[in-house]
Amino acid sequence: AQKLSPLLLVAPAMTDKVVTIDIKTYESLQQELAMLRQQVAEQSCYREKAETALKQSKAQLRLFMEHAPAAVAMFDRNMRYLLVSRRWQEDYGLGEQNLIGRSHYEIFPEIPDSWRAIHQRCLMGNIEQCDEEVFLRANGTKDWLKWEVRPWYDERGEIGGIIMFTELITLQKQAEAFLLELNEELAARIAERTA
Repeated sequence: AQKLSPLLLVAPAMTDKVVTIDIKTYESLQQELAMLRQQVAEQSCYREKAETALKQSKAQLRLFMEHAPAAVAMFDRNMRYLLVSRRWQEDYGLGEQNLIGRSHYEIFPEIPDSWRAIHQRCLMGNIEQCDEEVFLRANGTKDWLKWEVRPWYDERGEIGGIIMFTELITLQKQAEAFLLELNEELAARIAERTA
């Protein structure tokens, strides 16, 4: 049998401590260290792949939101814009300004308290919608909206903010009012002729 000589290890910061181990223990520790290094390398590779997939997913979501054919905006819990569709910016006359990180109430200071209350209820988990509601703009114009507001959830399952889906139905409402006026006019003419 081969005789193994002991190995003397001195910890650099503790020169008064000397540890003696045999060569088999040393080789075993070296193998464990190599395995741990391999595991760290694999975890690092896995993490890089996960980060790349997350970046790709975020880019796809941003692209989808930006080009959605509907007016959509995503907000954090403080009502700051996270994502916004081009249609949202077009429908509300916001031009090309960057909304990300800005407060919804800064952009639309004319939002009534009743709508702010809806936002707060949805931040608590409610889903609310309306088929037609008037929105009086700061510039004096009157927009008619169809809307839905709902919470979105983060990776922990907690409410991260809200998403608003809106549709401007002002032209539809104007057409309805015009048709109503025409029908009333027609009814008055018929009543005149038949009287």
